[in-house]
Amino acid sequence: MTTGKIGIAVSTLHYEADRRIMESALRSLELMVHEKGTFAIGEPQYAMDWYFFSVFVDYELLRKVINFMGSEFFKTKNKTLQDRFLDWLAVKLQENKSKAMLDLVERKESTKYGLF
Repeated sequence: MTTGKIGIAVSTLHYEADRRIMESALRSLELMVHEKGTFAIGEPQYAMDWYFFSVFVDYELLRKVINFMGSEFFKTKNKTLQDRFLDWLAVKLQENKSKAMLDLVERKESTKYGLF
């Protein structure tokens, strides 16, 4: 697995509420695997009634979560670990009534200028 961070692009209409839900979900992950300070939430940008911000999660946290959860982590249909992590996080957000949309920062940047 790579070292560094997973960049998650978040789009939401309710920044404060969704930021709190995201922070809570990630902190619960940290507690589960006895880590601290493994994610950072960026400042929002506001445009056309939407808030856009990024969340960066250490790969080390992902590695420990995979070891902790085992086969449970691999039940989603996505192939990459990053996409499986996004699926897990999206479910946690939905469980807390969040309608935030998630994607990988690298995917958003590759389509920023219409390059597919």
